[in-house]
Amino acid sequence: MEKERLPASFEPIFYQESYKIPQQFKHKLFTISLLHRITNRIHARIKIQEMEDGIWISLPGLPFGGLESQSVVPSEALNFLMVSVEKWIKGQGGKAIVIRMPSKIYPTAPSLRRVDWPILGYEASARLVNIHIPLSNFPFEARLHKSERRRLRKCLASGFTANILQDVDIESWYNWLAKQWEIKGYAPSVSCQKLCSILSEDPDRYYFHEIVHNKQRIATGLLVKAHAQVFYTFLMADRADYRSYSPMVMLYASMFETARLAGAAFLDLGTSLDQTGQFKESLGHFKMNLGGQVTHKIEWRKMLL
Repeated sequence: MEKERLPASFEPIFYQESYKIPQQFKHKLFTISLLHRITNRIHARIKIQEMEDGIWISLPGLPFGGLESQSVVPSEALNFLMVSVEKWIKGQGGKAIVIRMPSKIYPTAPSLRRVDWPILGYEASARLVNIHIPLSNFPFEARLHKSERRRLRKCLASGFTANILQDVDIESWYNWLAKQWEIKGYAPSVSCQKLCSILSEDPDRYYFHEIVHNKQRIATGLLVKAHAQVFYTFLMADRADYRSYSPMVMLYASMFETARLAGAAFLDLGTSLDQTGQFKESLGHFKMNLGGQVTHKIEWRKMLL
């Protein structure tokens, strides 16, 4: 996929730059942009794909949605963009449109709330809980619930160390992670091949973190710079036999510090879904105990036939 020739008037979320979107999708990706005639710059755009049964989704497989906009674009212009998208999809024989919105911690999200979704005929078909931690000089440990603070101190007292990996053997790292997930009855959300594709563009945006005890890895995860203001946690795993220590608390502490030192405003912990796509209460509770705060990701749907 080629790099878009026209510049955007906003900083895109990392994966929204079409030439950086992982090439793992089975269906062709389309980009429809709202162009300012005078400046010749993109003021809003949507990336969308046709999935099964004529359903068009923006965007499947990515946590940030596929619609973004400059902050000052008026609602009339955004409505015009969505009406134009609908007409084009109808011309392709589409049966439905699904728009997945990012959490409001992403800078382009507030402008998207100006779209008159109900007036345009959309219904809110899903409202996913998303959890994040605000980044500031307020210490990570001070944010923790007393139970998680106790676990963090236990890890430190036991000699656990946190590292950021360099020159990572992706296949070896992935196999370790997949094994831990398999022990717990889960599977990673992406294959090793897909992960390598994801990492092939701008590798400097990815930080491999791990927790080590007695020279053995006991927890690991991938931190992604999704935007200058937001870092995103991805593919987290720990050893089941270290459950009493809960090394994931220390892993999140390490990621928190990396994102804070990079000048970001938020650490995005994601939606806490299980293998069936349902909110996992225990995981959500754990993230809240880390000092997490809740926003929501809205999914708007419109039937075209």
